[in-house]
Amino acid sequence: MYTTKKVKCDKTPELDMLAHESGRVYCKVVSLLWKVKRKKGFWLSQGAVQKYMLVPIESGSREYGTWIQSAFTDGASDNPILF
Repeated sequence: MYTTKKVKCDKTPELDMLAHESGRVYCKVVSLLWKVKRKKGFWLSQGAVQKYMLVPIESGSREYGTWIQSAFTDGASDNPILF
């Protein structure tokens, strides 16, 4: 079980870069999921998405996997929650 806490912190260039990168990866994942669904007619699994996405040098694979996992927040089905 994970515990989440909110911490008030000042705006820094590192946090801005992390937020921008996580948003970019999330958008790429959502675009890939919808593109495959539209063209092929099925949803990709989380593992398949991780195989298709290239891990950028700036971020470690652990954070990258977490960003991809954020597109798969619905535990009840294989379809991701897409806003």
